[in-house]
Amino acid sequence: METLELIKKRMVKEKGLSGKLLVDANSENIDFLKTLVFLEIRHLEGLRDHIGLYGNKLYMVVIMQGKDDGLLQTFFRNSESLVQKQICVYRDWWKIAIPLSSRTKELEHQHNDGYDKSLFGIRNIQNEINSLVGQTKQS
Repeated sequence: METLELIKKRMVKEKGLSGKLLVDANSENIDFLKTLVFLEIRHLEGLRDHIGLYGNKLYMVVIMQGKDDGLLQTFFRNSESLVQKQICVYRDWWKIAIPLSSRTKELEHQHNDGYDKSLFGIRNIQNEINSLVGQTKQS
């Protein structure tokens, strides 16, 4: 938490500084993520790595959680070619990730539904897809 406070203070002090966070937002962490208003946050389903890139040093920190969330490994890298490749991967992930506001709505919808929907027939499936696309465009 102290690290986040330091990042926030630095971003306020250096007005041109911005931050981006790519996470797997879920019902367990969504309330905490909403407090990070100083960061642009996007959701990518199943993401388990946390990557930090530090300016001119091209220094990268990768924190990986195991499938059972019990194992936590941290790797520090400063190989320029490796960091450049990781930046390319991050940019690709960022493009396909969805904004936190959209993920928040998804999670709220999941909790409010209370039922699963089964669709039979191509016409019903197409209508449901069109309806969901229309709802997404409105939000």
